[in-house]
Amino acid sequence: MAIQNPGAFEQLRAHHLPNLSDEGKEVMGRRLSGETVASIALDLVRSQGVVRRHIEKIQDAIFIPLALSRDQWATAFWASAHLECCLGATA
Repeated sequence: MAIQNPGAFEQLRAHHLPNLSDEGKEVMGRRLSGETVASIALDLVRSQGVVRRHIEKIQDAIFIPLALSRDQWATAFWASAHLECCLGATA
């Protein structure tokens, strides 16, 4: 489902998450660069469920305060807009 609110992308661009865990940053950076959940889980020696929960918690922190629905494309947009400030140099 695509975001219909025309102001949503500006909201996403302005919404920072400075307190992400290092593992959460790594998971998001690796997903942004196209790695699968299975590959990330294998490399981090975590279950796929743990990796998915990292992604879901970050998506909740992004979308719930903005009253937006979770959306993979919008998650990727947020992540690309926050590579340096919130995700560090993970991707």
